[in-house]
Amino acid sequence: MQIVLVRHAKVLIENQNSTTANEMNRWVEEYSHAPIDSTLPKNEVVSLIQNSNYKIASSLYRTEASLSLLKIEAYEKNSLFDEIILDDLAQSSEAYL
Repeated sequence: MQIVLVRHAKVLIENQNSTTANEMNRWVEEYSHAPIDSTLPKNEVVSLIQNSNYKIASSLYRTEASLSLLKIEAYEKNSLFDEIILDDLAQSSEAYL
């Protein structure tokens, strides 16, 4: 059995060299809703994804857009596979203070 993990396409957002804590929340929100690069990955990557038996994906917008770009349907979409959101991380850290 072969397991293939694929992230989303490149997110089209301007990255800054530095940001303040207050600006970070705004940047995360913009990143979460930003469009993705429509350049397809290498043919071998596309073929590997398309020929896999089960395609499991996160529930994030950028992942859905990537699936659409590749013209594939995920067997399952689940927030369990989402990247951690910094705001969630900050809130969980506060519980330990």
